[in-house]
Amino acid sequence: EIYTMVANIVPLLPIGTKVDFIGIDTIGNIAVNEEMINSDGIFTFLRQRTKTALINPITFSCDTKVMKAEVAFTYDSTDLTSAEDIISFANFTNTTGGGTHVNGFLDGLCTYMRNYMNKIYLGDKSKVTVNANDIKTGLKAVVSVAHINPIFMGQFKGILSNLDMQDFVKKLTVEALENWSKTSPGELLKLCKFFKEVAEIRAKSDNEKIKLSDKYSQSKITGKPKDYVQPSG
Repeated sequence: EIYTMVANIVPLLPIGTKVDFIGIDTIGNIAVNEEMINSDGIFTFLRQRTKTALINPITFSCDTKVMKAEVAFTYDSTDLTSAEDIISFANFTNTTGGGTHVNGFLDGLCTYMRNYMNKIYLGDKSKVTVNANDIKTGLKAVVSVAHINPIFMGQFKGILSNLDMQDFVKKLTVEALENWSKTSPGELLKLCKFFKEVAEIRAKSDNEKIKLSDKYSQSKITGKPKDYVQPSG
């Protein structure tokens, strides 16, 4: 547990930080002797969790001296079946239950990308509409924040609950995506095509569910399926 805790903290420290970790077992033998070096920062977590990155990781940060945040995310093009995969930290605590920092990031990401997709990329005449779940599909992200007066919920401080952190991270995310969209049009196009494909797959699945629902829908009068036939004999 100590090893895992230290391994999670090292990527959050300044790049170049080195930790010599020596673990001794109950009888005095050295069980672990490892040099941990932070060479990639929070990108370390993305590399561990992403099989095939659709786009180069997007990263942004801000420090107001009261709150600070660092975010890195990409999309796994081979993972269309799962929702978002986010590892988050607040004041070096692994917030396994998420919290306002994660909510702010997701809100900012979904708000910006949904508006861009539906209003600009697809347009009003499109038969497909991208929703928040489409934006979250395949998402791999790391959200690390710090607050001068952090408030945690849960016995193990697994959820950050500072409300001002949510607005801070949301605004930061939207501004970062606006800048990224202007400077990385090629990457933006890849992401737009990905979202469209995800939305089409989801829409097709939804239509199949609707057809199945219609097939087995009940008569409002009898309470029996519309095609119900009274068995004979």
